[in-house]
Amino acid sequence: MFLGLKFCGGCSPDYDRSEQVYRLAQVLDGLVELVSHEDPRAERVLVVMGCKNACADTQPLLGRELILVHGEDEFDQAIKRLRAVAKGAKNGLARGI
Repeated sequence: MFLGLKFCGGCSPDYDRSEQVYRLAQVLDGLVELVSHEDPRAERVLVVMGCKNACADTQPLLGRELILVHGEDEFDQAIKRLRAVAKGAKNGLARGI
């Protein structure tokens, strides 16, 4: 599954955003391939906000499923959700769906 990645501007991050994205990529290795949010293959986009202000512009992403994370504590939930979606997609392909 291709997952688009978009970061906020990083004006006042409360946590290390790139560290959390790296962890997500490691945990979901083989299930998810991170690509630019502009990549047309990305049906879903992970929008990484550095704080609760959530200032990243999501208007250009309309029409795709957005997964918004505003802090380090939300990455575990995003990982669980993405793992379930990716495994479901893989199983569907294996069954010829």
